[in-house]
Amino acid sequence: MRLFLLQLHPCRRLPRQLLLHGRQWSTCGGGQRLFFASASPAAIHWSFPTPPPPPTASELQDQGIPILHQAAKVASADKTRILLSEWKHEQDGTVETVSYSQVLAKSSLFARYILQQQQQEQQRKLVAHLNVPGWEYVATQWGAWAAGYGSVPLALSQTAPEMEHVLTQANPQFIVLGGNCRLSGSNTTGKSIQHPTRQPPNAKALLQAAENLGMTDRVVPFETVVSQKPDVSEKDWMLGNGGVLQSLDEPALVLFTSGTTGKPKAAVITHRNIYHQVTDLVAAWEWQSSDVALHLLPLHHVHGVINLLSCAAFVGARLEFQPFDATALWNQWAQPSSSSVSLPPTNILMAVPTIYAKLLEAADTLPQETVQKAVDNTLSSMRLQVSGSAALPVSVLERWRNLTGQTLLERYGMTEFAMALSNPYREDNTVQQRRPGYVGRPLPSVQVRLVDTDTQEVIETEGVSGELQVKGPTVFQEYLNREDATREAFTKDGYFATGDIAQFDGGEIQSYRILGRASVDIIKSGGHKLSALEIERELLEHPDIAEVAILGIPDDVWGERVAMVCRLKKADSEPLTLEGLREFCGPRLSKYKVPSRLQVVSDIPKNAMGKINKKGLVKLFD
Repeated sequence: MRLFLLQLHPCRRLPRQLLLHGRQWSTCGGGQRLFFASASPAAIHWSFPTPPPPPTASELQDQGIPILHQAAKVASADKTRILLSEWKHEQDGTVETVSYSQVLAKSSLFARYILQQQQQEQQRKLVAHLNVPGWEYVATQWGAWAAGYGSVPLALSQTAPEMEHVLTQANPQFIVLGGNCRLSGSNTTGKSIQHPTRQPPNAKALLQAAENLGMTDRVVPFETVVSQKPDVSEKDWMLGNGGVLQSLDEPALVLFTSGTTGKPKAAVITHRNIYHQVTDLVAAWEWQSSDVALHLLPLHHVHGVINLLSCAAFVGARLEFQPFDATALWNQWAQPSSSSVSLPPTNILMAVPTIYAKLLEAADTLPQETVQKAVDNTLSSMRLQVSGSAALPVSVLERWRNLTGQTLLERYGMTEFAMALSNPYREDNTVQQRRPGYVGRPLPSVQVRLVDTDTQEVIETEGVSGELQVKGPTVFQEYLNREDATREAFTKDGYFATGDIAQFDGGEIQSYRILGRASVDIIKSGGHKLSALEIERELLEHPDIAEVAILGIPDDVWGERVAMVCRLKKADSEPLTLEGLREFCGPRLSKYKVPSRLQVVSDIPKNAMGKINKKGLVKLFD
């Protein structure tokens, strides 16, 4: 038996997320000291605060969809409360600000249009829409929800054939094309401005896809709906109440999987799913109405839609939409007060690992004074910086921490359930820490387990890897039109099989780490099961390697050989050879983990969320 004393900072309350499983405990000194007895320090675990329950059926009928209800409360309390800002560099270098009340008025106009134009009841009521990030996207999505329809956001990078796949699967009743919408707003000087929204770069591709599928009659230019009619007043805002939405279990989003391991599937996400996804993150990451979050992410993926847009709207926070430009961001962060565009200080940054890597690359080319000012004036004082959607190389995490003083918060999620695991927001003790290579513990509404991929038995032992399976109200409803895929994705007792291999490490770590996709990141070579992500982490320490992808290629002798595709930091770097790799990896990796095939390329293709299609890279070794 050991006796432990936890001394808390006098200004901090005892954290709710610290669960102590000792036989006895007591507090003294106003609750600032906690004594407990335990068999070992590993008895200390941490978890997250519990969010409030979802609205009841009667509350839904009265209040409407939770996110819209929360946004309306904010707008009613302050009609000028800003929801978002949009950069308009291509026009006159100003920023257009848009309030919660303006977006709700426009979304209500669109909801009314849908209800007036709908032809007949269908099993799935869906609206596909293509908008650039900003108020127009939000008004389209919220308007669809308010009318009882689900939102199917299209990607700005999609080609006509890719859109045909989405439209065929979703079969939406309306296909909304954004652009050229005008909204009276204000810029940073208080002057009225009326910039039109930008047309999506692939607008012609959408029109072509609709024509090819015989869906041209479903296309709705958003400007004709919201730009030529007076705004709906507050008393007539449509929030999905009054029986428009019968249940939180109706579809809210149809998001397509990334397709890195197969043809993209359409995941049906309900309003109940979104409620738990959002409130889990609001509780875990302590979202506040005073937050200002920089939004650099695409809006056809959960990272941009749930983690940023929906969480911010739920608490009445503000978003700053702008395209990603690494050099422009460093300059903006270095001189926020003297910039031609005056914005409130950004205190939340969420991005994919590629963005952080690109920022670090840009920092190497900028004057040191600019980078240091950016750190001092902006980055060091942010309260939350998150990385996700792909594995964060330890080298990037450490370089970012050394430069900014900020430890990026890593989390784990998928299209099918948004976020499942997260590192702690608060690092309150030696266990509750953000550790490189780890993605934390389950969020409040989430249950997880590890299962042996051969025997399908649940793994109870710490430090043993297996497939990560997820269960709870955050998990999606089904794959649209794919009963077979839905059936295969779930176990008999209701767990979703992620296809990711993970491991839980106990002791003072108390956290999960992701080893990779079972289909592409676990390489079976010579009787060994190798983690491609582990090998990639080590190779990124090489002074000449900027990016790397490790994959297995078929081999008659070894089963699979470890192959490597990489991009070098400088085009004029010394040629990278297998012999040089073996020398570098000698003290870092076992011999059987060292790549035996190598391809150096000028660029490694990625999707919009920074993920690499490794199956597509195999052909480089044909």
